[in-house]
Parts: sequence; structure tokens; C-alpha cells
Amino acid sequence: METNRANVTFLVNELLEDKLVREGAQGSQKVRGRKPTFLYLNSQKSLAVAVDIRPSRTYMMITDSIGKQMGEIISFNTSLDPDKFVRDLGVQVRRGLADIAQDATCDGIGIVIPGVLDRKSGIVLHAPPLRPGEQTTLAFTVVAADGRHEVEASGSWELRTAPASITTARLALEPQRVVTRDSGTGKLRVHLDNRGSAYPLSVRLHGTDPEGVVRFGFRPGTLDVPPGGVGWADVRISAPRPDSRERLARPFAVIADDGRGTIEATGTFEQSSGDRRPLWRVVLTVLGALLIAIGCFRDWLVADPDNVLGVSAITRGVGQAIDIAAPANMREAGLLLRALQPVERTLALLFAVLMLFGLTGPTGRLTRVSGLVVVVTTLAAVLFWSSTGFRPDDGALLVGLGGLVGFVGGLCVRR
Repeated sequence: METNRANVTFLVNELLEDKLVREGAQGSQKVRGRKPTFLYLNSQKSLAVAVDIRPSRTYMMITDSIGKQMGEIISFNTSLDPDKFVRDLGVQVRRGLADIAQDATCDGIGIVIPGVLDRKSGIVLHAPPLRPGEQTTLAFTVVAADGRHEVEASGSWELRTAPASITTARLALEPQRVVTRDSGTGKLRVHLDNRGSAYPLSVRLHGTDPEGVVRFGFRPGTLDVPPGGVGWADVRISAPRPDSRERLARPFAVIADDGRGTIEATGTFEQSSGDRRPLWRVVLTVLGALLIAIGCFRDWLVADPDNVLGVSAITRGVGQAIDIAAPANMREAGLLLRALQPVERTLALLFAVLMLFGLTGPTGRLTRVSGLVVVVTTLAAVLFWSSTGFRPDDGALLVGLGGLVGFVGGLCVRR
């Protein structure tokens, strides 16, 4: 290059004013005159930005004009909306440059998108994404230019995509131990934690147990959880109730399946059943006494509405029985038994009260004896009336049924 010293000094002064070069230490020489000053390229004055766009995340690195990395690599989520992505990228670039150097200028931005690119239009024709858990190495070149000079630096970038969401997700049950008493159903919640993944996760929920007797209901049955999010679903489990005074612990598992892998959480469904016989004892005894009372106020014989109770009715019935005295045949015996209906109804009500009073004892013996007496006497009366030409009506049948029900209630005692 043919030029004189004055031109060189003029050009150097312009570079110093633009801070593209800086002065360093002075050299040493043995000859007389002014010592030379070393000039250095001011690489931190101008910066370049390298951007690598990936399907899930975008990575950004800032270098000086000679390709030396400045600061840490910046990464952020890649938005699928182009307008939003451009805004996010602009914010990240301005923030990164401001954090590194306030007075530096950005001389260029290089953007890398893996795939097929139309260089004339700048449109990405095809950009195959990396699958979860894959890795690749990219070669890149960063070029810095000020309109008169141009420098470049080459490098490689090893990229790894995050593992599949199903491998980092966690499934938990709340509560893990479901306890019920005298019930065949239980409720819990299942939580799907996807905070450790950069990808969304969509799973289908189902349950299993070793015995194959537990039934599961999920609401919703499919969970869609975004990256860094947590999803939950209500779970209803049911199984046959255990026998009286029995306790069962049924292990089960809730499984989340995304089609490529599964994760599961285990729990226990504990069921217990109390002794229901004391309850049945009360119910059947009261029901039997009620049936006897209803039957005492209904007709015992067809076309014989003599169902009045009271002292006068008892007195009249006894008088009729005395008139008949000793029956000479079966017909008179039937008439005698018919005349004593008020007395028989009163005795049936008395035995119904004794059945109820038997609930106060622990053995139920009084209830059983009272019920048995009512059943036997009513059955004998019905059979005798039928053999003497009388037709028993529903009142007698209700009394006999009430005695039988009360007798069964007396059997339902705690052993």
C-alpha cells in the first residue's frame, strides 16, 4: 500500500476517535526519537449476536468482534406465534446487550434455524425438530463488519433436547391411603407434576389392582399439562364391601400413559365393616311389634268384624265363652275361640310389648320367646278355624307374620 506517514497518522486518529482501535504500551528502541505506541483492535467496542432457534427453546450468545464469547448463553421458550416470537427475541437481544456493555454497538445478528432455508426470501422451508432426548452439533460462523472491514469466527454448538416429559413427570396420590367404614366407595385425587420438562404432556389415566375387584372412575380421564405445570384429576374407587367385622386392605395403582411410556403411583384402599346385627335386631323387632299391633285391629275372620278391644269387649267375650261352656263338638270349639277374640288380641299386644322390652337385654331371649309364642298360637288358631269352617282374614296373618319377624330380630344379637 503506497501512502505517506501523514495519511497513516490521519487514518489512525480517525480509528481512535471512533474507538475502533485503542493505544497500548509503548515500544522500546535504541535509536533517537519518539518511542512507537502499539495499537490494538478494540474488540469489545462492537458486538455480534448469534441466535439458534429450536422448536421448544431459543438460545442466544453474544460475542465481541473477534468471536470471543461475552457473558453466559441465554435461553428462552420459543413461541409458536411468529409475531410474539419476534417481540420476545427483540427484548432478549436488547437486554443481553445492555447487560454486557452500555457503550458497545451491535454490528450484526446471525440466526440459525436447522432445516432447509430459501436464502433469497429468508423463508424457512423445512425445520425438522429434534425429538425429546436427542442431541446434535451445529457449526456456525459469526461475522462482524463496520462497512470497511470484516472479521469472522467459527465455532460449533452442541444442542441437546430435554428428555421426554413422561420420563421426568411425577405422579402422586392424595391421600395415598384411602380408609372407609361400612362403605364400598372412596375418593382421592391424582396429581401430575410436569414442572421438570420443557414439553407439554398429555396422558390417559387408568387404574389396576392385583385382585381385579377395584373399579376406577377418573374425572377427567385425560390430563393435558403444559411445560412447567401441574394437573390433577378426581378419582373414585369402589370395591365389594367386606363381611361383618372384617377388615381388608386392597393395594392399587393409578397409571398415566402418554402412548410412549407410563408412570404410576400406588396406594391402599382400606375397608372395614362393623357388626350390623345390632341394627337389624332393633329394626326387625320394632317391625314385628308394629305388624302385630296392626293385625290386632284388623279382622281375624272373614265376615266377622269383631275386632274391638277394651274392657267391655273382653267382658262380653268372656260371658259368651261361659254361655258356651264345654264345647260338644269342633264347631262349638271354633265359636268359643271366636268369642274370645278380644282376649286373644289383648294377649297378642302384650306379647308385642314384651318383644320390644327384650331389646333392653343383651341376649334377646325375651324377644325370641315372645315372638315364638305369637307365631305358634296364631298358627294353631288359623289351622283350627280353617278346619271348623271359618275363614281366617288378613289380621290374623299379620299377627303371625309380626311374631315371626320379631323372632328373627331376637336372633340378631352380638355373638
